[in-house]
Amino acid sequence: MRWFRNEAEEPGYLTELDARARPSLSYPFSATDGSTREVGMVSGHLDVDLASTLLWTVKSYVNILDDDRFIKFSAAASQQERLTDEKHYGAITTLTWRPAVPMMDDFALETGFDLQRQDNASRRFLDTERVRQSQTRDQQFSLNNYGGYAQLVLKPVPWLKLMPGVRVDSFDGDFLNRLTGLPAAINDYGSIWQPKVAAQVTPLEGYDLYGNWGRSAQIGLAAGSFKIPPRTTDLAPSINDGWEVGLKFKPLSWLEGRVAYWEQVASDEVRRKLNDPTGDFDNVGRTKRDGVDVQLNAVPTAALNLWVAGSVQNAEVLKPGDTEPALRGKEIDHTPDFIFSAGVDYQFTPLFRASLWAYAQGDYYPERSNTTAQFGDYVTLNLSLAYQATRQVELELQLRNLTDEYYEYVWHDGTQTLHSPADARAVFGAVNFRFDY
Repeated sequence: MRWFRNEAEEPGYLTELDARARPSLSYPFSATDGSTREVGMVSGHLDVDLASTLLWTVKSYVNILDDDRFIKFSAAASQQERLTDEKHYGAITTLTWRPAVPMMDDFALETGFDLQRQDNASRRFLDTERVRQSQTRDQQFSLNNYGGYAQLVLKPVPWLKLMPGVRVDSFDGDFLNRLTGLPAAINDYGSIWQPKVAAQVTPLEGYDLYGNWGRSAQIGLAAGSFKIPPRTTDLAPSINDGWEVGLKFKPLSWLEGRVAYWEQVASDEVRRKLNDPTGDFDNVGRTKRDGVDVQLNAVPTAALNLWVAGSVQNAEVLKPGDTEPALRGKEIDHTPDFIFSAGVDYQFTPLFRASLWAYAQGDYYPERSNTTAQFGDYVTLNLSLAYQATRQVELELQLRNLTDEYYEYVWHDGTQTLHSPADARAVFGAVNFRFDY
């Protein structure tokens, strides 16, 4: 069980010039912006050994989200009041059969089914300093997802493992525009089949070669799941075909890592229309993403732990929609060309430990045509010092962004880039409690 409540002011976005010169600035027109958010989560889990070779699991959950937000993007725009009320609940059940099969090193058959539902409402108003002037949105909608899968694990010899599987998803739901009283039908997604297959070969102890191919799917979020006027055509699901080949290695007991190359091609990538009045989505077109992942973990002594992880990636539009032919070959917006992290943890004494770690990210285009400058690249360095005061209580001091690096999130509203600077150098303290029974 978890309950979360947050009340926050919202300083608003800045122009590029102000963001660099005065990153802690908030414009006067954002003075009444802010938000209150509540999130509740409850889940139940049941694992039952029906027999020595048969395991049954059931997971159920209920999530609620209540978000009230006031936001004004520029002096010329009206303040928006955005109210979100969502309830998500569902159940997931799996059955795993793992019998002893002659001539097989391992064999397992796993099947599962899940039913997940959302009951959501989205309302918006145009306000003047939190006083409502007019209502622009009043949507009530529900979405049901029915899914099932089956997967085999086959290990005919100790050095070879095969894992074929398939999943099928279908969707239905209802949508009502309560401002007009008009309903909308869900996009016709049909039954979405998602096969996959994976293989792992162990030519030498401590070295695993692996490869996998699979298909996944993505649909529009919230109102984007429905055929809302003025759109009269179904929004196709994004069918994502991807494959990966890699090597996992552990040449020494204290050193392990992974290196892999991957690709994914999406048939009709689904994209939210930023700040769209109806909350609709559209299809970017056929897209391709590929990259190289590297991970390394080393524990040379009981007190020292070193780790590094990085990914170099490329994302481009292969075939745009008919109305946007100029997007062919363009980079997908807000996709950095690399991400990287590394760190070292050291236990100086049984009661005192320290961690030093860094994050880095490449830049990206904030809009689809790639005609603006690129933004978003940064490197930050962070330090944590922790002292175990008692068996139950740990005191921690964190120094984040030690070098006072400037970095930001940037998006494009159609006429200009809007900037949200991240924290400068900052100090955090924490008291961690651990309860033993």
